[in-house]
Amino acid sequence: MKALPLTMALVLAATSARAQTTFVTVDGEQGGLVLERAFVDPGDPGKPRWVPICAAPCNVAVPVGAGYRINGRGRRASDIFVLDGERAKVRADTGSSASFVTGIAATCVGGALLTIAAGLVTDESGPRDVAIIAVSGVAMLVTGLALLSANKTTVRVSRDGATASLGPIRLAPEGIVF
Repeated sequence: MKALPLTMALVLAATSARAQTTFVTVDGEQGGLVLERAFVDPGDPGKPRWVPICAAPCNVAVPVGAGYRINGRGRRASDIFVLDGERAKVRADTGSSASFVTGIAATCVGGALLTIAAGLVTDESGPRDVAIIAVSGVAMLVTGLALLSANKTTVRVSRDGATASLGPIRLAPEGIVF
């Protein structure tokens, strides 16, 4: 077996490394965003462990084919996405965790108030009391639904020779399956 010259070995190693990684630029509207990578613990394959890769804005080489997400303190985590190719730019617009939780609470309270108002219609309560409770319930319900629908996390991946997929991802005993 003949040994390769050192320069040839370095070129082959660089080509192989380039084929297995992608260079990613991460940016976002909000500060404190973090690119995270999913790792599956063989002892607990049901839930991935998220490891921070870099804080935006950042430029980093990452393995292709792995599951990634954008997260941050007080922000809603993005869906899992996969990067392939040589280069990609990830831009995130994250929703607020507090607004999302407030939206859930307001929707539940609004629904409960409407249920109470419906129950009071057949009771001996005055129509004014029922109307006040019903209007309050509708207002809470609409506010909650507005907070939920407007509070989304979106990730846009521009491909600089790269492809990205947000396709169906599932957890299997052997890890995350893309």
